[in-house]
Amino acid sequence: MHIKQSEQTTVFQQIFETAPIGIAVVTRDGHWVKVNSSWCECLGYSSKEIMLLDIKKLLFENDWYSMLEALNSNLYEGSTSQSFEREYHHHDGSVIWLSIQLTALKDTFNEEIIYYCIHMIDISGRKETEQQILQMTESQRSALMGSWEWDVGKCKMTFTQQFADIYQWTMDGVNQQDLGVLDLVQDHERERFKESIDEILQEGNDLNFEFHKLLDHENLQYLHLRGFITKDEEGRPVRLNGTVQDVTDRKKVELELQETVERYTSLKKYNHDTVISLDLNGVIINSNGRAEELTGYSINELVGRNISKLIGDVHLESVLSYSLSNVTRENKNANIVHKLGHRVDVIATIVPIIIRELNVGFYILIKDMTEHKRLLIEKETAESMSKAKDQFVTMMSHEIRTPITGLIGMGELLLETTQLDAQQREYVEIMRKSSDSLINIINDILDFSKIESGKIELQDVHLDVRECVTDTLNILSTIAEKKKIGMSAFINPNVPYVCMGDPERLKQVLINLIGNAVKFTFSGEISISVELTPRTDHNMDLKFLIKDTGIGIPQEKVKNLFEPFNQVDHILTRTHEGTGLGLTISKRLVELMGGELKLEESNEKGTTFVFTIHLKKTLNTTEITEPKFPNDETPKGINSIHILIAEDNEINQLVLKIMLEKQGYTTNIVSNGHEVIQALADEHYDIIFMDIQMPGMNGFEVTAWIKETIPSNLCPIIIAVTANALKGDREKCLAAGMDNYLSKPIKLTALKEVIERYY
Repeated sequence: MHIKQSEQTTVFQQIFETAPIGIAVVTRDGHWVKVNSSWCECLGYSSKEIMLLDIKKLLFENDWYSMLEALNSNLYEGSTSQSFEREYHHHDGSVIWLSIQLTALKDTFNEEIIYYCIHMIDISGRKETEQQILQMTESQRSALMGSWEWDVGKCKMTFTQQFADIYQWTMDGVNQQDLGVLDLVQDHERERFKESIDEILQEGNDLNFEFHKLLDHENLQYLHLRGFITKDEEGRPVRLNGTVQDVTDRKKVELELQETVERYTSLKKYNHDTVISLDLNGVIINSNGRAEELTGYSINELVGRNISKLIGDVHLESVLSYSLSNVTRENKNANIVHKLGHRVDVIATIVPIIIRELNVGFYILIKDMTEHKRLLIEKETAESMSKAKDQFVTMMSHEIRTPITGLIGMGELLLETTQLDAQQREYVEIMRKSSDSLINIINDILDFSKIESGKIELQDVHLDVRECVTDTLNILSTIAEKKKIGMSAFINPNVPYVCMGDPERLKQVLINLIGNAVKFTFSGEISISVELTPRTDHNMDLKFLIKDTGIGIPQEKVKNLFEPFNQVDHILTRTHEGTGLGLTISKRLVELMGGELKLEESNEKGTTFVFTIHLKKTLNTTEITEPKFPNDETPKGINSIHILIAEDNEINQLVLKIMLEKQGYTTNIVSNGHEVIQALADEHYDIIFMDIQMPGMNGFEVTAWIKETIPSNLCPIIIAVTANALKGDREKCLAAGMDNYLSKPIKLTALKEVIERYY
């Protein structure tokens, strides 16, 4: 069919206008001739706007002439076009990628260039895809990961360069068309891999297969294959797409971690505390048998479970946060959720597992605090009961000693200041002895209570061993003489005259042991000996031996001899008084003095006790005691000493007043702390006998006021008078500013001694 020239022009015009790619025609010097709509749409301009723009600046960014030179060079080589790809700015400001082809249009007669045709295609979508592929390729390369595809129907493989790099294959050396999916593993893994592939083809599951390759005789490569199956419309598998990742480094760390775990399996197995090992995600790798008891889960149930199921998500975050600092967190109070739902209080220690200077997991050492808390509650209860007992003993001591003070005081006054016939004196002696026995019982109970609660402290003052032994014998000699028992003492001359220790506690032990010897001996004698055992230049041990010819101790009673409240004679047939605490107290005191008390076995008649004490030597073996005068350089006469009695109990007021006035002292009596202050404001006193427990202001408060208010050269001597006799009472009184201390009941001899110390 013949087409007219005009029709031909119309057809070409329509093709030009409707072409899907941009087409523009310009003159040799770059002036617009014609441009189609696709060309305008690529850049976002209308045809009118395009015609007003300079194409040289629009597309070529002042490279118009260099482009023409490149095109002319191509023409010389036989090509009529020059192509390039660039980024351009769309009219809306966005960036687009364009493919530009510059073609020279020649005159058919003389081959001269008359126009240039510029073809334009928007390739932004293609460039974005290329960038994504590039990023994915880089990601796979950095993650040691490659992609592959298996055509199920053709049984042929295709893969990426990264895949080949991981397998250490060369793209030229391996024909992908000859490879099947089973070629992805070596012979030793092929059977297991085939089972996984068959399962995927039959059930449609995803591929998740980890294996190792032998690179040489010494090195292994660990790979992880993942993939998913694609099926056709009839449900038949068509292809398997997947990735491969080199996990050699991770696997080595896991193997080293497992080796570490196995290395400490014995430690975990035989540890009394729970030991759990975790990976960095908090997943339990292993645990010991103790964990089963603590959590209620078996080890198989724990492995693979996240520790957050036991300790909660909040505590898990706390645990995992330590992976950054690689520190050990000790003694963190927490609780574990038991399988049955209840919580168990624990203390956890979190220890990082470091391999190759990297934190690859954690050990959590967990101690069950249930028993500890139970013991703590029991301890607090026991301490509370002990405190209540101490308070009760203190109160009873005060309440009993106060009336006994009146009994003993009045008994001594009757015996020493009045004319009594024989029967009256016998009655008063019985009253005095009964009071003394009661006081001894109270003292034993108080001493035992102090020792049991650890509230007894030894003094470290000058101690004369000979004086202690002599004083003890003087106290007990009267009873021994009445029973016609001989008493003797031998102290080795090498025993120092003065050393450092607690003379009162030593005398207490001697009185208990020698007193028992006197009590249970009816004929014969009692002997005491003291020997020195040097230890160093500054320390020594003294060995005391107390031997009697008394009734002895039955063999069946020996094992319980030093138990509290134990007595040799039965309670229903006993012939001797006492609490059964004497030997117990003596043994504890001797131990406090660094020694030992024991019963010496002997076939001879009687009993032999041996004890040792540890003492310090003193450089100064003599001590001269000068009388102490508070205000004057010479002692006052008795008549000039003015004494104030601060006591709220009327009986004790009367007893103390009579005792003092019978010795020639002048006294006044007040009943509370406020009256003490008033009495001191009215006149001067040399001595105040200050009861500690008084209404209004107690003795401590009054003493504090006196020390702050009255000048030291005018301040009276303050003697504390208290019914308390527990540990620390004397120290509290002296710390409060009092000068001395008397414990009720007050005896006349003790009263005389304390006054004579100052006047």
